[in-house]
Amino acid sequence: MPSVAFRTDASTTIGHGHVMRCLNLAEVLRRRGATSIFVCREQPGDKRGLLEERGFQVRHIATDRSGSPGFSEARDAAETRALIEMAGSTPDWVVVDHYGLGESWERAVRGGNSRILAIDDLANRPHDCDVLLDQNLVAGMSSRYEGRVPPACATLLGPEYALLDPVYSNYRQRVRVRKGKPKRVLIAFGVADHSNVTGRALSAVLDGRLPGTAVDVVVNRGNKYADEVRALGAGKEGVCIHSDLPNLAELILAADVAIGAGGVSSWERLSLGLPSLIVTIADNQRDTAESLDRLRLARWAGHFDEIVPQAFSDSVKELLQNELDPAWSLRCSETVDAKGATRVSDVLLANGTAKLRARPARAADETHLLLWVNDPDTRRSSFSPEPISAESHHVWFLDRLGKMQECPLYVIETSNETPIGQARLDRVEGGYRISYSLARAFRGRGLGRPLITVALSEFRQDHPDGELTAEVKADNLPSRRIFEALGFSVAESGGRLTYRRSAKTSNSQLPDK
Repeated sequence: MPSVAFRTDASTTIGHGHVMRCLNLAEVLRRRGATSIFVCREQPGDKRGLLEERGFQVRHIATDRSGSPGFSEARDAAETRALIEMAGSTPDWVVVDHYGLGESWERAVRGGNSRILAIDDLANRPHDCDVLLDQNLVAGMSSRYEGRVPPACATLLGPEYALLDPVYSNYRQRVRVRKGKPKRVLIAFGVADHSNVTGRALSAVLDGRLPGTAVDVVVNRGNKYADEVRALGAGKEGVCIHSDLPNLAELILAADVAIGAGGVSSWERLSLGLPSLIVTIADNQRDTAESLDRLRLARWAGHFDEIVPQAFSDSVKELLQNELDPAWSLRCSETVDAKGATRVSDVLLANGTAKLRARPARAADETHLLLWVNDPDTRRSSFSPEPISAESHHVWFLDRLGKMQECPLYVIETSNETPIGQARLDRVEGGYRISYSLARAFRGRGLGRPLITVALSEFRQDHPDGELTAEVKADNLPSRRIFEALGFSVAESGGRLTYRRSAKTSNSQLPDK
């Protein structure tokens, strides 16, 4: 049974976002048969009760009671390792989601056969991890971690990997396109609202809403301004105050617009197609808010301590009194599909027995295909090692989409539709030449042979005759072993190995190797 150890923290100071996204991933992993343990620092608002209520084992790092937290990466790593060892076995993965932990912590905790998944939002420190996840959407995302992760590290970048509560994926079938003048507004800034932006937003909504506009306000008990917000909303028609909800999905579905913070809640709103006005309440939310504004996925009113009150009131009034463009809501729901936790679980649980399927490539695959083909290891294994420009790849890809029957290009997916690689077959004299690439996050798990197997099974349905060939560099041992295991014969010439096999050969006819 796969096992995962999470190192993450929550508190009334830093909020609950880190723990909650790890919890979302742990829930998906548990449904797929994995066990998880959480290691968290003991502090007010640490969410221990919630984790245990959900059935997860929690080990606490005690806070130094001498007046300072006594925090250091070395000490934290030693305590984390000791607590993990107390659980009785070496985990397959250690997942760390913590702004105070980086390369030295990861190096110290890595042991046995454990792999490291680091979750980051800041790109401000080096990591020693096997996989890095950053679910944000900022300018320069593709190069954000260059020089900050090991060469062999796989990066999962962007909101397609946002670790949302599985309920958001379930609710997407109920998403409606928001249009017309808003009739219901949601205000939610989370537990880390230390400057009462919730109260300021509620005041602006009460002043700027049209008659009959309903208002849902979420203010948790950990918010020191909770009583003040309740008093502000008391007796106001259509105002409903909510506290300590398991998630915001129902309120997001009901709302026409939202006013809230950046961070995880941005992806929750986008996944359910909800237009929003963002007020950033932490510096790490600024870049994403700017990008969401630039891409017309949200409107950024500014940072909480820089907003001019009258300008904020005007922005709220504009949001509430004007017709919503339905294209805004559509852009939101198309950007985040709420399947990020499932995709990340596919990475963590991948092995040679995974159920894969091959499908023809489509236009939406272009970004993944370019990323895979320009992977440094892929370029080194190629007989043409120069990187391929986005422009030339785009021209090639559009041409290839028009020749799919003659020269198939397959994307290989897990049963959850997570793409793991590609296989293409080019027409050559007497048959077809096969080439393939496997996404970095899925390497070293025994997936190369299954990838080619499902591609060839799909190919044989329409192309049962002819010869299959593959050209491999002599030093590319993984590919050599795969083709030999699939029954290809080999001939060598000048450091180039050519593998051959009849297309008629069924993979089921081959002996196990």
